[in-house]
Amino acid sequence: MSLPRLPLLLSAAGVSAVLAVGFALSGSGPGEDGTGAPDIRPVALTSFRDCPALLTHFRAQAHDLVGPYGLPGSAGSPGFGGQPPAVTRSVAAPEDRAGSAQGDGLTGATSQTGTNVQVAGVDEADLAKRSGDLLLVVGSGPAGDGVLRVLRTTGADAALLATLPTPGWVPTHLVVHGNTAVLSGAVTGPRTYPNVPRTVTGTGTLPGTGIRPEPRESPRTRLLQVDLADPARPRPVRTLDLDGTEAGARLVDGVLRVAVTSAPDNLGLVTPQDAGEASVQRALDTNRAAIAASDLDSWLPSYRLMDGAPAPGPGSDPAGGTGSGRTGRLVDCPAVDVPGTFAGLNTLALVSFDLRDPAGIGQWRSGAVVASGTTLYATADRTYLATPVPPKPGAPGPSPAPATAGTSTAIHAFATEGNAAPRYLASGSVPGTLLNQFAMDADGDDLRVASTTDPSGRPVRPGQPEEDGTAGDTPTASPDPGSGRITVLRQRGAVLTQVGTLSGLGAGERVRAVRFAGDLGYIVTFRQTDPLFTVDLSDPEHPRELGELELLGYSAYLHPLGAGRLLGVGQDADSGGRTTGLQLSLFDVGDPAAPRRVTQV
Repeated sequence: MSLPRLPLLLSAAGVSAVLAVGFALSGSGPGEDGTGAPDIRPVALTSFRDCPALLTHFRAQAHDLVGPYGLPGSAGSPGFGGQPPAVTRSVAAPEDRAGSAQGDGLTGATSQTGTNVQVAGVDEADLAKRSGDLLLVVGSGPAGDGVLRVLRTTGADAALLATLPTPGWVPTHLVVHGNTAVLSGAVTGPRTYPNVPRTVTGTGTLPGTGIRPEPRESPRTRLLQVDLADPARPRPVRTLDLDGTEAGARLVDGVLRVAVTSAPDNLGLVTPQDAGEASVQRALDTNRAAIAASDLDSWLPSYRLMDGAPAPGPGSDPAGGTGSGRTGRLVDCPAVDVPGTFAGLNTLALVSFDLRDPAGIGQWRSGAVVASGTTLYATADRTYLATPVPPKPGAPGPSPAPATAGTSTAIHAFATEGNAAPRYLASGSVPGTLLNQFAMDADGDDLRVASTTDPSGRPVRPGQPEEDGTAGDTPTASPDPGSGRITVLRQRGAVLTQVGTLSGLGAGERVRAVRFAGDLGYIVTFRQTDPLFTVDLSDPEHPRELGELELLGYSAYLHPLGAGRLLGVGQDADSGGRTTGLQLSLFDVGDPAAPRRVTQV
């Protein structure tokens, strides 16, 4: 096969929205104590010192939320706080802080493994990686199962050297450090409950009750460590299954950090068989009793570790793994932090593996945050965790409670240096919602944040067109119908304090793409046209708009190319806002006050 001579392998983030993943770890591996509790602020994180206190918190929060149709967001009652949304897995592209405010020299960073990354020195999981003269690619095999392909490259040519099938599951991305590769992907099947196995399953009606068990889904994330010492014979070393959906992965100096989001499961919740008063009341009483009797294994994620590769089985059950294996709770109670402002009942587990150690993914440090729908951004030594904070809903019914105006996002900062225990630093908040990891950018002690405010009360769905292919409904009339906003936060003690703002970017539109590059910010908003805004951030206390370019369609990903050029990847659209296909645009931003499109495909 022939490979194009490109300076980098463009990651999946070049064509889709990115869900960030840098990591805020607190606590240690199984059986070890966590770190101390941070200072408490209105949005700050706090932790419980023992398991009974944490369980009391879960039960108390769920008691106020559970209804006859289960918890909001569960399979029987969609809404806030249940199963995490499907994750668009991709990896990012970068900014190099070299260059002037005019954009010269602002190029995207490239990792040692060949793909574009958001932050230099922070590698990101992707579909393909280089390792010396090897090219590693994950994907589907001929039979629909997964496969790792190992190719040897010579100049522009590549020859297939070996394949490693992954029966029963398909890895969606990988990282590589030296002779060690770690593949990751989603599997489905029963969760592992290490302490109290239970079997509340099925969808049939419970005889004579008018209620039935709530439908259940149990996504898991699988990590497979592969030894590439002999690249012609890649060898699976060990497999680790984690409860939940992977939010992403980062690799810094051989330390792999993975985030997974899991929903409460196996609570024994039910739904009414019909809308009759007796059935609804019986379901409500049953669910409240189930919450009161719940244990931590229903709330916190667990893990299953085994030697070698798992054998395929029903539901991709990894029980066929070779050698010894163990199960347990992924995080200890003191390592679970809870936001001061309610952010759902999901658990975001943050796990760190040292791939320089022969144990690899067989040992780890872990921590967790009780929150839903998080966005994570990381530099080499600092991590920011963003959590949307919608108003706490009332008891759920068949339909989710609507969002209300005033949605904000809490942001928590952590020091994450090497494989040391992470240290909580500060918390703050910004109005609106964040698109993805590119909405945050650290510049010294300042954090620049781009958000979409939406006072109309409609839920903001970042990066997603409406079902009919248009950009969305006309916003509700209001003094501020929603727009793009940049907020600059600065750490002062344990608080991320707002020091500068710029609002009103694209009135009535949603932020579709963000890129920070040194003292410049590029923001794309869209409803019917695609304004590309250039923003001057050289004075963080007074950010200001420099220029605007309006085009049809929008860019969903921006990549600095250097020499005053910016690549936009997104969708073309007609004058009515209906998207018509993939669009690549090359912008000249050498004069930030007068951006222009040079060409498009």
